[in-house]
Amino acid sequence: MNQKILLVVSDKFSQFANIEDVVTFSELLEEIRKESSELFSGESYVLFPGQGISDADIEKIIQIVTESIYSKKIDLSLWLSRPKRADRAKSHKVYPENTLISQPERLSENEFKLELLVDENCELLGDHQTGQHLQAMLLLEAARQSFIAVTETYFASNDGTKRYFIFNDIEARYNSFAFPLAANINYVVRENDLIKSERPRFVVDISINQYGVNAAEFKLDITSFKDKVITKKEAMLADKIVHKCIMELSDQFSDFSKAANDENIND
Repeated sequence: MNQKILLVVSDKFSQFANIEDVVTFSELLEEIRKESSELFSGESYVLFPGQGISDADIEKIIQIVTESIYSKKIDLSLWLSRPKRADRAKSHKVYPENTLISQPERLSENEFKLELLVDENCELLGDHQTGQHLQAMLLLEAARQSFIAVTETYFASNDGTKRYFIFNDIEARYNSFAFPLAANINYVVRENDLIKSERPRFVVDISINQYGVNAAEFKLDITSFKDKVITKKEAMLADKIVHKCIMELSDQFSDFSKAANDENIND
């Protein structure tokens, strides 16, 4: 029996699921739980995991399908082999749902690849979802996380030193909409001065691609600082801006008080 492809996206992308051969996570669960499902009554399906589905929901689907009466008609191989989400320590995110990328894989000395793995519960989708595509800021955040994950995994020293990454420049180019389906992240290191510098600088090119479509391209210029260095500098700059703020507010308040007194005198 021929197998059909069924694309599964999270409920957040319900509008995208209006397209034929696409269903939401909840719609899929509803069909699997039916004693007589019209969807699974005849043909066999290969389920393809799209974007927005959490790791917990992926495990839930695997368990429910395995235990269902339709288990022989549903191929879960793509769910079982899905790339692992990057560790929180590598993406610098506290909550795993905010990590948007897979663990990076090294292809050559300066080339890497990752997968886009969006959880609909992430911070960037919490209060923003318009239409059927993935928002631009989400793709930029995936690029930022890719830089951190690759650098922490393959270029960090082994001395346990905590480092911060400071942007010098960001260039972003959006060529096409990215949709809630699988997407590859291609990563190339163009420049680095790891050997010479205590504050290594990296220039990297990152592109996000879907089925031959280059959806977005980013060029990141970033410098890495030791924690104690950047913390000291940050504190100094914070103190400086507070001093300037107090001086400016004092001048404004003085002018306001003088104007108020003059008005009272004239009255």
